[in-house]
Amino acid sequence: MKNSNKLYKLTIFLITIIIASCTKDNPRPLIPISEKYDDGIFVTCEGNFNSANGSLSFISDEGVVENNIFNNVNGFPLGDVVQSITIIDTTAYIVVNNSGKVVVADAGTMEYISEISVTTPDHLTAISDDVAYVTDWNAFSANGFVHVIDLKSNEITNSIQVGHQPGEILYSNGHVFVIESGIWPEAGNSISVINVKSETVVQNITVATNPINMALHENNLWILSKGETGYDENW
Repeated sequence: MKNSNKLYKLTIFLITIIIASCTKDNPRPLIPISEKYDDGIFVTCEGNFNSANGSLSFISDEGVVENNIFNNVNGFPLGDVVQSITIIDTTAYIVVNNSGKVVVADAGTMEYISEISVTTPDHLTAISDDVAYVTDWNAFSANGFVHVIDLKSNEITNSIQVGHQPGEILYSNGHVFVIESGIWPEAGNSISVINVKSETVVQNITVATNPINMALHENNLWILSKGETGYDENW
């Protein structure tokens, strides 16, 4: 394959925002106090597209690796394209993109609890003790959604329309920042800002092409954009 006109840009955007205390921004601990899967990290493995062989691994603080932990415990796989995982207290919310669901499991034992149906989910984050937001590509349509989830019932209570293929999501000081990557058929270049009190989009921020990651540091929100690749007739 030829790529004679390859344009690959790596751009970091800096957005200044007002941030409250770390406790307010992160109402839940990242790693729970749990049982077998306590001290260590979870690693999501997408698997092969359309093969329903996505999985979850765990690496202990001692460096011991255990693969396919959800399947080993429950006797069935997570599904197709395991996109991300979020730990809220002692519960794991595992986003399975191409299977259209968020699998809910005990973070300490990986025992299945329930699942939440979402068309094409990508990332989930906690907003409070009772509420989480999850991004939804909405099957590659022109507009995606951010769904509001009641963590007590694990049900969607509202859906907020945003831009094309929303991905990573981050909460700070009463606002949710949503990356709109627009991965296919064309790259996006925006961040939607949602007011969690009104559950509405209050601002759109233009950034470099194809934003993929965000990080908070002091009063700043850093955006990592990977650009896009251009092809000519010989690609």
